[in-house]
Amino acid sequence: MKKRHLFQISTFLILVTLILSCSPYDIRKDGVYYIEWNTGQGRVERKISNADKNTFKHIKGRYGKDKNFVFFKQKIIEGADPNTFERLKRGYSIDKYRTYYYGDSITNSSSKQFEIINNYYSKDYRNIYYKNHALNVCSVENFEFVFNDSIENSYRRWTRDGCSYFINNVKVPSSEYDNLTVYPKSGGISSDSKYVYHFNRNIYYNSKGVRILDTIDINTFEVYGFIKCRDKYGRINLYNEKKQIRMK
Repeated sequence: MKKRHLFQISTFLILVTLILSCSPYDIRKDGVYYIEWNTGQGRVERKISNADKNTFKHIKGRYGKDKNFVFFKQKIIEGADPNTFERLKRGYSIDKYRTYYYGDSITNSSSKQFEIINNYYSKDYRNIYYKNHALNVCSVENFEFVFNDSIENSYRRWTRDGCSYFINNVKVPSSEYDNLTVYPKSGGISSDSKYVYHFNRNIYYNSKGVRILDTIDINTFEVYGFIKCRDKYGRINLYNEKKQIRMK
């Protein structure tokens, strides 16, 4: 029984290796096709428009290129240079102009002094990037993670640059850098001496700038769950943008 189980595992690993090593692209007389497996549909074939079958080649993984374009799966990576494009690791790629996260150009990035920080963050000589979003930090050198907890950093990622705090790619709009409290394992909640923030929204106001909360007692404010918070006046519903967001 044990030998049979080991044989099944070995067979599975061999099949996975073969699948990953094969090109997902098929060059045919009528063009180039991207092929993938979907659990609901099985084998799915998609013809790639604008692909030149005579010069098309598989780069690595889910990337391909021809004389004109670079492709991620069946889509053109806008602005990518096929002559200098290089797939790196963790979803990142680079050419002589800029960098890329999977199939997206990283906003305002440069290939100069590019460095991968982890699966979600990268940097160049002038900025820090979360996936394909520029954080527009005030200091690349002072950028750091607030928490060293790998579990915390795997979902809601708090970082700072010496001037501001960020939750993922969102800057917290507090002017009190040295007095900001961020709440680990929360859904993006922070507070300073006056206000409470949910991502980049001061929770006194809704997303349209209309005031929806009369009073917060910052001295008794606490977070006791992912999006659960309260003060001495009661619980606060962060997702209800009506006039009254207090909860009994």
